[in-house]
Amino acid sequence: SSNDNKVVLTSITYLRHDSLVAETSWLNDKLVFVNQPLEKIAVELERKYAINITFKDEKVKKYRYTGVFENVSLEKVFQLIKYSKNINYKIDDKNIVIE
Repeated sequence: SSNDNKVVLTSITYLRHDSLVAETSWLNDKLVFVNQPLEKIAVELERKYAINITFKDEKVKKYRYTGVFENVSLEKVFQLIKYSKNINYKIDDKNIVIE
């Protein structure tokens, strides 16, 4: 379908159980983040893509993101993170360094 690889970075309606939404969204291969710090998103990405993420700069961990990622490649996720907050990253096989 034409919706494949569509990424929507929008505000998400706040739900009282948004952790539940985020958890059930895994079933649909969807990542949902509502004002989450990058260090928490990194944990989810590590789990989903079986990778290891390292931060070079502590303050970058605190950057917050809201968005929905649906069926997107890891590279695409990082491109969006980079564009929205202007961070740099290096992907070396299964290791990713966020600068």
